[in-house]
This record gives sequence, C-alpha cells and structure tokens, in this order.
Amino acid sequence: MHGHTDEGKPPDSRTTPASPCLNDLVSAVSQLPAQFVARLRKIVPDACLEGCLSSFVGSKFVGFRVNTLKSDRAALERELAELAVSFKKVEWLP
Repeated sequence: MHGHTDEGKPPDSRTTPASPCLNDLVSAVSQLPAQFVARLRKIVPDACLEGCLSSFVGSKFVGFRVNTLKSDRAALERELAELAVSFKKVEWLP
C-alpha cells in the first residue's frame, strides 16, 4: 500500500512536483527555525540550496507498507476503514 498521487507507477517513473514560486519559498523559509536555515546554508552547497529549501514547501508523498509479522493486509485495511483513513494500493508493489 502506498499513498501518493502517482499511483500504480514505479518510483523511477513518477512525476516530480513543479518547483514552488519564489514567494512560496520565501514564506516557507520564514516559517522554519532560523538556526535550522542557517545550518542548511552551511552544509548544503549553494547550487542545491534552493532545491533543498523547496522540499519544505507543498504537499508530500506519504506511503506505508504492511508489516506482515504484526498484521496482514486485510486486517490493516479494516482498521484503516474504521478510522476513516483513506489509502490506495499500488499495482507495482504487492
């Protein structure tokens, strides 16, 4: 099971979300702790900094799998339905 918008596609064929506009990026960075941003500026190369900071903007892909040592797919699906948690199965991962 996996919960992202490119359902049914292998990981290497998923589309990459468009980079956020500059205003969104500035807004997101302003909400991050100043010490965190300062540390990123020290450890992330300048050529990669905008991409790194952009990763904090917008929605994220969320995925999970069933730990079959503790549960099974059917039981997890029932529990998620009871909790009103939506999910989608991916075809490329059993």
